[in-house]
Amino acid sequence: MKIFISWSKETSNRVALSLREWLPEVFPDVEPWLSQHDIGAGSKWANELGKALEGSDFGIICVTRSNLFSPWVLYESGAIAKSFDEGLVVPLLFKLKVADFATNQLHPLSQFQSVEATAQGVAKLLQSVNQSRQMPAPEDWVSRSFKKWWWPELENRFSKISGSDLKIEEAVDELSEKQSRILRALFTESMQEGRLISNYQTYYGQELEELTEGGYIRPIGKKYALSSRGVELTRAYLSRSLSQG
Repeated sequence: MKIFISWSKETSNRVALSLREWLPEVFPDVEPWLSQHDIGAGSKWANELGKALEGSDFGIICVTRSNLFSPWVLYESGAIAKSFDEGLVVPLLFKLKVADFATNQLHPLSQFQSVEATAQGVAKLLQSVNQSRQMPAPEDWVSRSFKKWWWPELENRFSKISGSDLKIEEAVDELSEKQSRILRALFTESMQEGRLISNYQTYYGQELEELTEGGYIRPIGKKYALSSRGVELTRAYLSRSLSQG
């Protein structure tokens, strides 16, 4: 049984790699396909992707908050939707809640039943994979083995995942309203004027100090500019705000 695993960005890639190593340990007849490893150098990417989709029996899409609107995920989502029946595609939400994802009704993945990367969610995913095999194992045996052996191993792998995009998303969670206001203002000015300029010292002294210590902005005389890290944080913040309507 071949499983197509889709990913985009660092954290999603690490989740996909964990699944690629773990799934054959659970079901030896499962053969995961992951583009990073399984498209050879010099291969025509679109052709190889098409062949992989055509030859796969099941699809798993590794979704994080930072890749929800990634062009790669959107492209592969469309391709997967055309290649598989609805019940044979499962978006796996890492550090993302089903409730959060459900608000994006226009997202290509909203047509599929998503699961969270938790014990309960992965158990559902594994049962779906099992039922898609030519010779499914008894459900109660899969459930017992999952709790006793399989989930502790995968949970340990998941706990070690900390991509740079995940750290940015965690930083977005910690932004105060005033801090986000500063970042938005600096970002807007850079788009309009081609320079990163502003002076909020009078009203936002503490927030400016915190953002400077975090490496998100840098002082230029009495003014401030976004660092490259600050630009990345602001884009993540704006992307999340847009997705939440």
